[in-house]
Amino acid sequence: MKKQTVVILLGLVVAAVVYFALRKQPAQVVADKSLVIGVENDVVNLDPLKIVDNFTLRVAAQVCEGMVTLDKKNQLAPCLIESWSANTDSTEWRLNVRKGVKFHPNACFGKTGSREMTAEDVAYSLRRIVSKGSPSAFALAGVIEGAADYQSGKAPDVSGIHVDGLSVTVKLIKPDPSFLYRLTSPWFAVVPKEAVDLGPDVFGRTTLIGTGPFKLVSRQDNEVRMVRNPDYWKKTAGNIENLSFRVLKNDAIRLAELRGEKIDLMRLPDSLVNEVAAAKPTSTDTTIQLNPAFGGFTATVHPVFNSYFLGFNYQAVPRALRRAVSKAVRRAEISTTITGGLGTPSVGPLPIGLRGYAPASITEWESAEAAKAELAAAPDVSRTLEILVHEKDSSEQVAELIQSELAAIGITVKITKLDFNGVIDKVLKNQEQCFMLSFEYVFSTPELILSGFFSPEAIPVPNLFGFKDEHFDSLLTELAKPMSDGKPNLPLIRQTEDYLIGEAPAVFLYQKRSAVLARKGITGIWISGNNILPCDDIVLP
Repeated sequence: MKKQTVVILLGLVVAAVVYFALRKQPAQVVADKSLVIGVENDVVNLDPLKIVDNFTLRVAAQVCEGMVTLDKKNQLAPCLIESWSANTDSTEWRLNVRKGVKFHPNACFGKTGSREMTAEDVAYSLRRIVSKGSPSAFALAGVIEGAADYQSGKAPDVSGIHVDGLSVTVKLIKPDPSFLYRLTSPWFAVVPKEAVDLGPDVFGRTTLIGTGPFKLVSRQDNEVRMVRNPDYWKKTAGNIENLSFRVLKNDAIRLAELRGEKIDLMRLPDSLVNEVAAAKPTSTDTTIQLNPAFGGFTATVHPVFNSYFLGFNYQAVPRALRRAVSKAVRRAEISTTITGGLGTPSVGPLPIGLRGYAPASITEWESAEAAKAELAAAPDVSRTLEILVHEKDSSEQVAELIQSELAAIGITVKITKLDFNGVIDKVLKNQEQCFMLSFEYVFSTPELILSGFFSPEAIPVPNLFGFKDEHFDSLLTELAKPMSDGKPNLPLIRQTEDYLIGEAPAVFLYQKRSAVLARKGITGIWISGNNILPCDDIVLP
């Protein structure tokens, strides 16, 4: 009898456990705040040093952080460096490292399982950025004292980087009042040496260690999974516990997955704006009015730092022909047709939102009659061009519009299509006349874009044009001089950009805003000028 009683009691206990577990299950589902984002490209390597596309950088930025960042107004803000100071001529910077920041746990740290970030980590990451083979070295190699010798192997260390307790001192070759704006992109992340020493087949492939709001769980080419970092140093507004990036390369399929609730959020590509929007967005829109079929979604629009252009081989295409093409192209028509209203026409390389700078007006430059006059003044100049296009950014369609517009002034255009890497290869080898490309700027102040992308020191990357001009270089020298109030010299920036436009190393076409389409009820979405969506601020209903 006693045995039977025990069995009955055990049965009741098991039943009670199952009952209450089942009752709790819905609550667990509600509390599981998971966000799935659809992305356009394979995620092959998450090591920030090896990332060469902004698609992957958006993913890695959730795990790894930089020294400084941009706030919601695209102003310089502290991150892993909590404060800084510079000497009077901006040739020496003291970077004070934030205390109490922990790296994500990993066996690479040994028995401790993790550790705090130190000034040595910041110095190590700076050296890594300027190391041989680093695609981001151009941002700092010609700036920090000793970086060039370290990169070339002539020196075992970077002489201009020193650790002093909780600070890192960086000595520069010449004055640079905008030095910190070189570091605002998450491309320049702080990572621990122990993790990098795991090797290139591990770090960035199966393991990524940073200090950010999310920890990497797994990386495959077609999906990346993360979980919230409970030890994150900063208080954030978001409530996401699980974060996934699912690769869906086809735009239509990605949209179908969103509508089918397989993903929660996606960037809205140009090709889908007309399908989802009741009317094309204007340059002042921050939200998109959606068609009734998309009543369960919201769409927001955000300015980002980029430039889409028709580039010239500066030495191969005569000045008169470059200027004629630049004056003849109707940027507003191209921008509206290609981007569905997400683009803002631009005659120069500097985008909207850079430290108070207002870009030059296209109406002061575009003129079919002026284009014809340029050609008439140079009768011996060839009237033919070949434009290389690729499969990204609607480049072939843009080239076709340009082809039609140039035919009206007597210029014949041949369009040649290659894959994207093939175009880049030919551009770097100077085997082309013209090419359709775009820049996602890693710098966030106008003087750095002008010097970083168009100075002779930036040839062949990112000065893909081979642009060299003594007067322009003298203007860059003046721009590098610190202003007494610490602000950018806006009149001189305008003068420098105007001169660049006149020399026409490229036909700058438009700046494209970034749009996000998300399930209704998801809030806290914003995108920095660096085109990064901080998922730690997103709130799920």
